[in-house]
Amino acid sequence: MIDQIVEIGKIGKPEGILGFIRLDIDLMYEKSVLKSPYLFLYLDGLPVPFKILEVKNDKNLQVKLDDIDSPEKVSEFTHTVIGLHEKHILGTRKIGVKGIEKYVGYKVIVQNEYIGTIKEINMFPAQIMATVFHENGKEFYLPLVDEWILAVLPEQKKLEMNLPEGLLDVI
Repeated sequence: MIDQIVEIGKIGKPEGILGFIRLDIDLMYEKSVLKSPYLFLYLDGLPVPFKILEVKNDKNLQVKLDDIDSPEKVSEFTHTVIGLHEKHILGTRKIGVKGIEKYVGYKVIVQNEYIGTIKEINMFPAQIMATVFHENGKEFYLPLVDEWILAVLPEQKKLEMNLPEGLLDVI
């Protein structure tokens, strides 16, 4: 269960007198928070679920959580790391958000042909992109789309993919 919780940011400051919490999160997770029934607060290093009672998305994202009902209570959690269950993260792929850095150094194989090595993983709104270093010396972005990934082979540090026609024409 712990490995299924994705860290999305931190608790910000209290908002108003009713116990609303301003969230300090990446914009890519805002829609996920709006749809999620729970927000996980990392207490003593472990994710603890809190039911989301209400969400406001005015000039910044604010949530009201069960059992946190005053600005003083919110202040106790300021800067606490927060997360969502991976099944409530919208727009992620099976390669996963948590631990994606482990794919740095993987060789990308397309139709049994080596096309390059992953140099870096980047998170864009609703898309995970790999920066791939091609053997011709060029770098290019490669979307890590679930449907394109055929196999992840950790013992060989390979990522086998089936890419759409023409995608590699840019390199």
